[in-house]
Amino acid sequence: MASHETQLAFYNQSAQGVTITVSQIDSYDWDGQSRPDVNFQNIYLAPGNSYSQREEVNAYANSAWVCMSLSLSDGTALSYRFDQYDAYNGISPTPRVIPVDGNGGTKHTVVQRVDKSAATNSFTLYSDL
Repeated sequence: MASHETQLAFYNQSAQGVTITVSQIDSYDWDGQSRPDVNFQNIYLAPGNSYSQREEVNAYANSAWVCMSLSLSDGTALSYRFDQYDAYNGISPTPRVIPVDGNGGTKHTVVQRVDKSAATNSFTLYSDL
């Protein structure tokens, strides 16, 4: 299958450890095993750490939506949806604050940055102090 190589990165700049899980993914949108529900499933990041993986989006798909859930060590649960095709197509404006659902949405912020030239979609979790 034809695909576009993209990068997905997550940076934990919060004061809590975070475990990432991925859901609501359509297999048609991805090529092979380079996909978030494989690469980002049950990944733990301590404060200040980051994680990045190659993700192959299907060249024939129009989008590649993902739900990323974050379980913080203090019991906070957050989730947000994003389109990995943003890495390929770009977004405006970049960076932008992503709306989050969960029990800690007012204490934490997720910021998306896209570098279209490097086909990279990155998300940073910040603690609002």
